[in-house]
Amino acid sequence: MNYNAPHRHAVIELSQSAVVHNLKVIKENTHAKEIMAVLKANAFSHGLPEMASLSITAGANRFGMAMLDEALILRDLGYIQPIDVLGLTDPRYARLAAERNITLAFSTKESIKAAAEQLAGTGLTLKVSLPVDTGLNRIGFKSREDLVAAIQEVSAQDTLIFQSMWTHFATADTPNVDYVDFQISEWQRLTHDLPVEPN
Repeated sequence: MNYNAPHRHAVIELSQSAVVHNLKVIKENTHAKEIMAVLKANAFSHGLPEMASLSITAGANRFGMAMLDEALILRDLGYIQPIDVLGLTDPRYARLAAERNITLAFSTKESIKAAAEQLAGTGLTLKVSLPVDTGLNRIGFKSREDLVAAIQEVSAQDTLIFQSMWTHFATADTPNVDYVDFQISEWQRLTHDLPVEPN
């Protein structure tokens, strides 16, 4: 997208080589099998179409968005890669997400049931992710009991697919790793030896 803003002094220049380098460093340090490019809020104001293209060229395998509307824009732009909505979406849009092959996150058993009800009789299946709140205190399951109940609810629905679990590190970009270490221990406590693993 080319935004014409002649009265602003700020200019963003995107470097394909820098994006490629950054993703290469991430892969080397994490040994990740897949890389998700999180491009919420117009790719953090860098331009969604431009950053989506750069991210795929650089080796990203999937996209993360904050809202369903952002994910739909990527689909409308022609991207077929997996897309995860990391914010919470009203369950009444479960059918739309399933039709466009977009994964939705849910953080309550009730919202999971409501999403399944929206898909009843449609022949569609929705991929579901479950956020785990390890300390950011924004969204996600804080109780292992609630997380297990949610996993069991997803698994019991033939219209839902338990795709993934994830968490958000609140201070991973700061030199002090104490809180990151705490969050890792919380993740392990909440997710160790669950009754069902994601597909």
